[in-house]
Amino acid sequence: MTRKLISELGADGKPTLYVWNKCDLPSDRLAHVVWDNGSPVPAEDVICVSALTGEGTDALVSRLEKAVLDGRHPVRYFIPNSKAGALSRVYELANVTDVRYGEDGIAVTAVSDPKARGMLAEFICDGEG
Repeated sequence: MTRKLISELGADGKPTLYVWNKCDLPSDRLAHVVWDNGSPVPAEDVICVSALTGEGTDALVSRLEKAVLDGRHPVRYFIPNSKAGALSRVYELANVTDVRYGEDGIAVTAVSDPKARGMLAEFICDGEG
């Protein structure tokens, strides 16, 4: 059922995390979570939580952080003034956290994924990326 809905929404292939609430209650219903439309769901894609006791919330937060960051980390870029137009590309591809304008160019710190780091490789400061 869930995979069918995801497909109808045009989100096939997107990471999916199945979150099962009320894990503090005894139940055999959990067996239904690990199957979706007759197909097994990998155990690493299932998180059991209890809104009442807080059980499992640390694991849920950890999985969500991992999904959001997915290879992203802070990178320092330096863009010479002669290529200052590239700053707009950094803003398009990464989450800019700091910009400092200097005499020789623009120093930028941004949280970048592997794709952005590849596309902006010429501006990455030594030892980064």
